[in-house]
Amino acid sequence: MIDIEKEKLLDTLRQIIYKLTGNYYPDERLKMLEYKVSGIIKEMITAGKKAEDIIDHIIKNEEIQKKLINLITVPETRFFREMEQLETIKKYIFPKLTEPIFIASAGCSTGEEAYTIAMMLKDSKLIGKVVGMDINEVALSKAKEGKYSDKAISQIPIPYREFVEVGEDYIKIKDEIKKMVEFTKANLINRADFERFKEHFQIVMCRNVLIYFDKKSKKTALENIRISLRKEGYLVLSSTEMLTSEFKEGFEAIRFDKFMFYRKKS
Repeated sequence: MIDIEKEKLLDTLRQIIYKLTGNYYPDERLKMLEYKVSGIIKEMITAGKKAEDIIDHIIKNEEIQKKLINLITVPETRFFREMEQLETIKKYIFPKLTEPIFIASAGCSTGEEAYTIAMMLKDSKLIGKVVGMDINEVALSKAKEGKYSDKAISQIPIPYREFVEVGEDYIKIKDEIKKMVEFTKANLINRADFERFKEHFQIVMCRNVLIYFDKKSKKTALENIRISLRKEGYLVLSSTEMLTSEFKEGFEAIRFDKFMFYRKKS
C-alpha cells in the first residue's frame, strides 16, 4: 500500500464501498480493508496513476468499482450451514407454505445455500424455485456453474448426496436441482433490485450478511427484504443474529423450537 496519505485513501475507499454495498468497515477492520484493496492500488500505480488520482479514478470507473466489490464481498459459505436451523425450517415452516414455493438466498455468494434449499424442497417433494442474490459477479458466475471441490461432499448429509454428481476431484449439482435455482445480481441496499420481486418470496434467507452493515444500511436492507416478502413471509437470519426493537418494524418474531424467525406483518 502506498504511504502518501494512506489513512485518507483508506477512509475514502471505506466511504465508496459503503455507498456501493452498505458494507461498513469500522476502524478496527481497516487493516483488513487495506489488505484486500492493496492489489488494486498497486495495479493502478503500475499503470502510471498518481496517488492523488486513484480515488477519482475509482469513483469514475465502473469496472474498477466492480472489481472492488468482488474483492470485499467474498463471505464464507458452505452447504447445509447451520443444519439444525435448516431442519427446523423444513419441519415447521415448509408445511405452512403454498406451492409453488419461492425462496430467496440473499447474499448467496457461490451458491451453496441456494442449492441446499433446493435440495431440501426436492427431498420434501415440494414444487419450488430458489433465487440466489448477490452483488459479487465473480461469486455468481461460480454459483451458476454449480461445480465445487470434492471436499464439499463432506458438508452434504448422506440423504442429500443423491442430488450431486461426484467426479474425481469435484462434485457437481445435478440438473434436477440446478433447474430449481436461478442466480441474479442484486444489492441489498438498492430498492429497485427488490421491487422487481415485490411480494414474491415466502422465505428470504439472509444469514451472516447484515452483520457487516451499520445501522443505516441494515435498516435499508431489511426494508428491501420486506418489500420482496409476501404477507406473513419469513425472514431467516443466522441462529446467532437477532433483530433488536429498532430493526423489527414490519416484522414479528416467531419461535420454532429454539430458533427465532421473523415473519412479515400483514
